[in-house]
Amino acid sequence: MSDGKIYITISDTRYGSGGGVSSDTPGATENDDKESVLSKYARHRFFNMIESNAKQFVNYSVNNIGNFTGNYQAQRDAQATLSAANFLINLGTSMYAGAKMTKSWVGAVVAGAITIAQTGINFGYQMYSDILENKRTNRNIDIMRTRLGLEGLTDGSRTGGY
Repeated sequence: MSDGKIYITISDTRYGSGGGVSSDTPGATENDDKESVLSKYARHRFFNMIESNAKQFVNYSVNNIGNFTGNYQAQRDAQATLSAANFLINLGTSMYAGAKMTKSWVGAVVAGAITIAQTGINFGYQMYSDILENKRTNRNIDIMRTRLGLEGLTDGSRTGGY
């Protein structure tokens, strides 16, 4: 390096480790990098497909327990168990990711709190939707009873089934 030029080496190792690869090094081609990225992507897609199909099979099986066996309470119990398991998996995954991103337990706590808050908000919205749907259904039933003249069954009149 006595030609007076400054050479910059970019490396993923610390100074003095000598891990840089120059462009004139044999075997250092762009194809090697592209193939490794493509193989990682293909591997990721393959495992994602397997996971997706397994989740779809489990959801189909759980959601049809009542249709297959006639025991709809068992179906509701299985759905509740599956929902709780999914929540715990999501909580653990987000806490792990938070810890990895911040390299501290604080990130895990923050990510866990965000996941819990998100789940609470979603649960609140679901309950609110269910309440509105029940009110709408009951209102439609009342309108239908009035139109059919069945109010005598519920308004305390003497014609109500006595």
